[in-house]
Amino acid sequence: MTIGCGHKKQGTSSVAAGGLLGLGCGSMSFVDRLSPQTGGAFSCCLATWSSRSPGWLTFRRGAHYSKSSVHCEKRVIELQHENDTLKREIEELRYKLADVSSTPDTGTEKLKETHIQWMKALEEQVLGLKKKLEVQSQFSTHKPKSDDAARQFQDEIQRLKAQKVQLQCKLKLESVQFRVREPSLLKEILQVLQRKAKETFMATERLKALLEPHKALACRKAGLKQST
Repeated sequence: MTIGCGHKKQGTSSVAAGGLLGLGCGSMSFVDRLSPQTGGAFSCCLATWSSRSPGWLTFRRGAHYSKSSVHCEKRVIELQHENDTLKREIEELRYKLADVSSTPDTGTEKLKETHIQWMKALEEQVLGLKKKLEVQSQFSTHKPKSDDAARQFQDEIQRLKAQKVQLQCKLKLESVQFRVREPSLLKEILQVLQRKAKETFMATERLKALLEPHKALACRKAGLKQST
């Protein structure tokens, strides 16, 4: 993620940004809790913005964000956690997919295709969350003009979470249904094989019964020839 920032003015504004973010203090600051790439971009943009809007910051140690900025910080961290969770779920699905592919048959191939589709859906959600994270990081450097954009963003996050839960439930249901159908399918196959074996045995017995008179007649003819 790349956020354009100016580096020309780093005097008082950089000091103010450092004091605001808790840089150089004993406790872990908000930027330290972010990933290195996101934290660096956030600090850079905050320093640039503070140089343009000096009235927004109080240039002393221990100053605080406005309520909207603190809310934006929390949303950035939550989006990062959501992104990491989805990545772990994708890795788990890939691991399950590798286990399923070790015993290939018709049912497992269909289940494998289903897993691939769900995995693609989760990857699309991860990409969407990354884009939201970038937008939120940029959004956190500017005071929101209204609360409507924040509410819409929250609704979008909730919708993505609901879709993720639905996909997980559907995956579990399909797995259970496949496990339930597999024994019944094997039972039907065994019944068909037993019936075919029985029919083959009966046909063999009828054939023997039909050939028995011909064998007896052939034996009598052979005896008459030997006597003459």
